[in-house]
Amino acid sequence: MKSKGKIQYGQPNFQRIIKNIILILKIIPDAHITLRINFDESTLKVSNFDNVFKLIPKQYRRRVFISLQRVWQTVEKNESKSGNKELIQIRDSALNLGYSASETTQFHAGRAFKCYADRMYNTVIDYDGKVYKCTVNTHKEAGVLHDNGEIVWSRDTLTRLFSKAPFENKKCLSCKHLPICLNVCIQNTRGSSEVPERCALDYAEITVEDFIKSLLKNKVSVE
Repeated sequence: MKSKGKIQYGQPNFQRIIKNIILILKIIPDAHITLRINFDESTLKVSNFDNVFKLIPKQYRRRVFISLQRVWQTVEKNESKSGNKELIQIRDSALNLGYSASETTQFHAGRAFKCYADRMYNTVIDYDGKVYKCTVNTHKEAGVLHDNGEIVWSRDTLTRLFSKAPFENKKCLSCKHLPICLNVCIQNTRGSSEVPERCALDYAEITVEDFIKSLLKNKVSVE
């Protein structure tokens, strides 16, 4: 796996990120870190994720959660309705190396929001002071950062995003998977009060059964 990003002065950022993660875990005993790894079909099949996982010393891995997230531009409908075997294998590898891990962002247990960007005060601040709710949808700013550090939010944007939950439709409310699904994120909420424009289950890369198995495996690995 190669790092394409650069930090100030043109230095590769991958090694610096890993080094800083280890420093945080070493210096702050109660720190917990989510290590997000973006993937698409090519990186999923050819990248050696084990080499990345092994970079963090064993004594710190219990406090690191591996979050595998597909690059949003490559999300497609899962016509086969079967689980992504490569994702499940990577998840199992992370668990075997001592991490907590999830191979999907489609399902969650015990959370009241679909995505971290769905939280009211989640904020993305661009270099020019413009404020967004999500890194994916930056065509519509949600506010602006003033020189005094205050964020002035766009009421119209916040009303559009938060006035109605993505699962407020008959199909979702009657679905037995609603508690772990919550449908799509607030950025993608469309459709009528009867049926949503998109059903999150149609785009899930693992089955509900595999997700439940993942919960159990995480519980066993932690204990």
